[in-house]
Formats: sequence, C-alpha cells, structure tokens
Amino acid sequence: MIVTSQLLPLPDAIDIVAPFGLLVAELNDPKRYNPGLKDTVPFSLLVKRLAHSKRQIQTALAIVIAEHVVQFARERSSTAQRILIATSSSSGDLAWFTVQPIFSHTTKPYAELMWDGQNAYRAWWEECERYLKTIAGQPINSSGRSSWPSSFDLAEYWRTIDRSVPKLLEKRALRAIRDV
Repeated sequence: MIVTSQLLPLPDAIDIVAPFGLLVAELNDPKRYNPGLKDTVPFSLLVKRLAHSKRQIQTALAIVIAEHVVQFARERSSTAQRILIATSSSSGDLAWFTVQPIFSHTTKPYAELMWDGQNAYRAWWEECERYLKTIAGQPINSSGRSSWPSSFDLAEYWRTIDRSVPKLLEKRALRAIRDV
C-alpha cells in the first residue's frame, strides 16, 4: 500500500514538477549567458511557458520534498539528498518566470525573491524532517531495508503535511513569487 498526500498525490506532484525541472535546467544553462549577448538574451523565462500555475508548482514542490524527506530518512543516500537539495533550490527559480523578460540577474525584486523562495523550501524540508521524527521516531535500520516508518506513521505524516502545505504557501515570499 502506497501512502501519500491526499492534497496532491505524489504521482500528480511528480507530473507537475518534472516539466518545471526541465525549464529550470534551461533557465540555469550557462550557455544562455554570453557577455556578448548582454541585454539581448533575457535572464528570465516567460511565465506562459509553465505548464501549471505557480501555486500548483509550489504545492507539488512541497509534496515532492516531503516524500524525499521520507526516502532520505530511510536510506540516507546521496541521491535522495541531491534530490532534496535540487528541489528546494529550484523553488526559488520560480521567481524568474515572468510576464515580461528580465535582462539582469540582479533585478529587484526577483533576485531577492529567488533566495527567499529557496529559504522557505529549505525550512519546509527541515519542518518535514521534524514531523517525521515526531510521528515515527528515529529509523530502526539505517540500511534502508526496514519497514520504518510504518504505514500508520506514514498516514499520520501525510495528514500533517496536507494540513501544513497551505500554511507554507501563504508565506510572504511564496505569495510574492506567485505575483511576479
């Protein structure tokens, strides 16, 4: 039995985050930033390229992070940790999806919003870890083969996550990112 969010089931969250991740890779492609192209190639990407609303993407990022917190707690693998880092970092990049092109990475408020968004999701990652630790306790077996946390613990974890995501989305920085 797979236990997941009722707010946004994990497969749906992944379907939202995956295309966003590809756009973030394009946004951060170093080949886009040639000094000879200054003021001709936008630093931002147009918001209309997003397949989903910024709110849907923020919700999906929260669910994906919450799932990978569980995976990382079970396995402590470098892959799970890299996914957590990449997902929480990409959250700030949502600020660079704008209606009008932005030609400088220092343009306010976008640069500040990027950092604030990343910080909000880094704090979310830590909050998810606290929820899991409180509900399920420490992992029994660090080899990744244990049944920790139990299905009951996971169900309670996801109920807690589902109640907490709307509060996360109301953080000032995340609201501001949706508004740009």
